[in-house]
Amino acid sequence: MQAVDPGSTQFRSAEKACASLAVASGFEHTSAQIQEHVKVLLAVAECMRAHGVDFPDPNSAGAIIVTNGSQWNPDSPTFRAASKICNRLNPGSG
Repeated sequence: MQAVDPGSTQFRSAEKACASLAVASGFEHTSAQIQEHVKVLLAVAECMRAHGVDFPDPNSAGAIIVTNGSQWNPDSPTFRAASKICNRLNPGSG
Protein backbone atom coordinates (compact mmCIF):
# COMPACT_ATOMS: atom_id res chain seq x y z
CA MET A 1 0.00 0.00 0.00
CA GLN A 2 1.29 3.41 -0.96
CA ALA A 3 1.58 6.12 1.70
CA VAL A 4 -0.67 9.17 1.40
CA ASP A 5 1.04 12.55 1.32
CA PRO A 6 -1.45 15.19 2.55
CA GLY A 7 0.86 17.88 1.17
CA SER A 8 0.82 16.52 -2.37
CA THR A 9 -0.93 18.34 -5.19
CA GLN A 10 -3.06 15.26 -5.88
CA PHE A 11 -4.23 15.01 -2.25
CA ARG A 12 -5.03 18.74 -1.98
CA SER A 13 -6.94 18.62 -5.25
CA ALA A 14 -9.01 15.62 -4.10
CA GLU A 15 -9.64 17.20 -0.70
CA LYS A 16 -10.88 20.41 -2.33
CA ALA A 17 -13.10 18.49 -4.76
CA CYS A 18 -14.68 16.48 -1.93
CA ALA A 19 -15.03 19.24 0.68
CA SER A 20 -18.77 19.70 0.09
CA LEU A 21 -19.32 15.99 0.75
CA ALA A 22 -17.68 16.28 4.18
CA VAL A 23 -20.05 19.12 5.13
CA ALA A 24 -23.09 17.28 3.76
CA SER A 25 -22.16 14.14 5.70
CA GLY A 26 -21.98 16.02 9.00
CA PHE A 27 -18.28 15.37 9.54
CA GLU A 28 -17.44 19.01 8.97
CA HIS A 29 -19.49 22.15 9.51
CA THR A 30 -19.74 25.42 7.66
CA SER A 31 -18.69 28.58 9.46
CA ALA A 32 -22.37 29.59 9.63
CA GLN A 33 -23.24 26.28 11.35
CA ILE A 34 -20.40 26.75 13.85
CA GLN A 35 -21.49 30.33 14.58
CA GLU A 36 -25.08 29.17 15.18
CA HIS A 37 -23.81 26.39 17.48
CA VAL A 38 -21.72 28.89 19.48
CA LYS A 39 -24.73 31.23 19.72
CA VAL A 40 -26.91 28.42 21.14
CA LEU A 41 -24.21 27.35 23.61
CA LEU A 42 -23.71 30.95 24.76
CA ALA A 43 -27.43 31.12 25.55
CA VAL A 44 -27.18 27.84 27.48
CA ALA A 45 -24.13 29.10 29.43
CA GLU A 46 -25.92 32.36 30.31
CA CYS A 47 -28.98 30.39 31.41
CA MET A 48 -26.87 28.07 33.58
CA ARG A 49 -25.26 31.08 35.28
CA ALA A 50 -28.69 32.69 35.78
CA HIS A 51 -29.71 29.48 37.59
CA GLY A 52 -26.75 29.46 39.96
CA VAL A 53 -24.09 27.47 38.10
CA ASP A 54 -20.69 29.09 37.39
CA PHE A 55 -20.69 27.77 33.81
CA PRO A 56 -18.09 28.81 31.20
CA ASP A 57 -18.85 30.29 27.79
CA PRO A 58 -17.99 28.13 24.78
CA ASN A 59 -14.87 28.95 22.81
CA SER A 60 -15.07 30.15 19.20
CA ALA A 61 -15.29 26.54 17.97
CA GLY A 62 -18.23 25.78 20.27
CA ALA A 63 -16.34 23.74 22.83
CA ILE A 64 -16.98 24.07 26.56
CA ILE A 65 -13.60 23.90 28.27
CA VAL A 66 -13.72 22.46 31.77
CA THR A 67 -10.56 22.99 33.80
CA ASN A 68 -9.39 21.40 37.01
CA GLY A 69 -10.32 24.62 38.77
CA SER A 70 -13.98 24.43 37.73
CA GLN A 71 -16.21 24.82 40.75
CA TRP A 72 -19.40 23.17 39.52
CA ASN A 73 -20.51 19.62 40.08
CA PRO A 74 -22.73 18.03 37.40
CA ASP A 75 -24.20 15.75 40.08
CA SER A 76 -25.34 18.62 42.32
CA PRO A 77 -29.05 19.42 42.58
CA THR A 78 -28.38 23.01 41.42
CA PHE A 79 -26.56 21.84 38.29
CA ARG A 80 -29.18 19.22 37.48
CA ALA A 81 -32.06 21.68 37.86
CA ALA A 82 -30.32 24.34 35.76
CA SER A 83 -29.37 21.78 33.13
CA LYS A 84 -32.96 20.56 32.85
CA ILE A 85 -34.16 24.11 32.24
CA CYS A 86 -31.30 25.36 30.06
CA ASN A 87 -30.83 22.36 27.79
CA ARG A 88 -34.23 23.20 26.28
CA LEU A 89 -32.39 26.06 24.55
CA ASN A 90 -30.21 23.52 22.72
CA PRO A 91 -32.23 21.31 20.39
CA GLY A 92 -29.14 19.14 19.79
CA SER A 93 -28.69 18.25 23.47
CA GLY A 94 -30.98 15.23 23.20
